[in-house]
Amino acid sequence: MNLTVALQRDPVEGSKPGETSHYLARDAEARGHDVWVYTPRDLAFDGRRVVAEARRIRYGEGWACGPATCIDLAEADVVLIRQDPPVDMAWLTTTWLLDLLPRRTLVLNPPAAIRDTPEKLVPLQFPDLTPPTLVTADRERIRRFRDEHGDVVLKPLFDKAGAGLYFLDRDDPNFDVVLEGVAAPVAIQRYQPEARDGSVRVLVVAGEVVSALRGVPGPRTRRGNLDRSARVEAHTLTDVQAAIVARVSDLLVRRGIILAGIDLVGPWLLEVNITSPGGFVYHDRLGGDPIGPVFWSAVERQVQQGR
Repeated sequence: MNLTVALQRDPVEGSKPGETSHYLARDAEARGHDVWVYTPRDLAFDGRRVVAEARRIRYGEGWACGPATCIDLAEADVVLIRQDPPVDMAWLTTTWLLDLLPRRTLVLNPPAAIRDTPEKLVPLQFPDLTPPTLVTADRERIRRFRDEHGDVVLKPLFDKAGAGLYFLDRDDPNFDVVLEGVAAPVAIQRYQPEARDGSVRVLVVAGEVVSALRGVPGPRTRRGNLDRSARVEAHTLTDVQAAIVARVSDLLVRRGIILAGIDLVGPWLLEVNITSPGGFVYHDRLGGDPIGPVFWSAVERQVQQGR
């Protein structure tokens, strides 16, 4: 099977070889697919068609991109959405434009599913699996929540990789300063002491677990995001964690989400990353079976079923 794959991503210039987007593109090319890359700014609706100023990308020791060419995305077999948050109106606009493509073009993850599955809010659909959580812009509510639960974590709702995250202990003298900066809804969660041992990223392809990685924080930080950890280890899911992942994966499959990263701390669900889940490079370094072929096999099956 030879597919035309259009990869909507952040600029290739300045990107790192270990990015999951490069892993996916390399594996697609290795399977005989033609891969084109474009950024959200290159996407347009010209009155009749959804088009992109895209460049053909080829891999060798590194990668090389051809000249920009206006391509009709309706003629692509697959459009793969991979740009990072923040999720803002420009980001959302790309999903509305991609909704205009005909059904014969497979868009992954589906634009409507991305909009309806915000990473820090979808866990609220599983209240028995998440630590106590408050979502609000009301500073007094936040203050009362901290008084009730003690140590808390304050998260912006639509950023990435732990950006803007605050760990606020019960008596943190910076609490009022942080609170003054709250102008839009944020998520506040009870801090779970299990986080000191690291957070777990579970990569799921078409509802099946393909990797579990644990990011262990350094001695002077509490963030266990893979890219910010002191070290990353292979992780074996506990029975409780496996049950959490199974429940969340069922929701993802029903929404047509093919690739996701489910984030856990101990027996708790924290986030579900479906915008541009990463971690392939860490899985690869730890000697795991390649994930790319599993991903593209699932994509190819979906394309065949739609033809």
